[in-house]
Amino acid sequence: MNTFLLLLLGVAIIIIIVQASSKKKTSHPSNSSFTEEKKKNPKKVKQTNNHDIGAEDFMIWKTNKIPHEYLTPKKDVEDTSSYFYGKKVCISGQLSSFPYRGELAKYLWDAGADVDTSVGKTCGILISGDGTGPSKLKKAIEQGVQIMPETELSEKLDGFKSKYL
Repeated sequence: MNTFLLLLLGVAIIIIIVQASSKKKTSHPSNSSFTEEKKKNPKKVKQTNNHDIGAEDFMIWKTNKIPHEYLTPKKDVEDTSSYFYGKKVCISGQLSSFPYRGELAKYLWDAGADVDTSVGKTCGILISGDGTGPSKLKKAIEQGVQIMPETELSEKLDGFKSKYL
């Protein structure tokens, strides 16, 4: 069993490396203007993870965090037939259908999911978008967590969105 997990982990890492190397390397969206902005308004520019970002980009990054209210399970879920009902779900990476994680977290929360930001022992599903970290994927594989790509997520949520939203 351990050999199988290691083999699966190795394949996942190779896929990630191949995908990362095949993507065109682009600079941070604000790279062209951050130096000028920093010279004009040094206090309005925040440095994060060795990237200088403008105040507007920082606010977008800050608002992409999941609101605290959705990190505790909803108590009064009327319809318990949702695929996500009662499951602990972690959201990671960039999702094109949900540019703001809070929006996805609300859908999942309304469907009865227990939304979280990290893969832990009780996590059942890792919703994986572009840029999901290799350590998070590795941990999910090691713990037998279902890894759900955005296409599968859309299929699961379509019925819920059309029924309730």
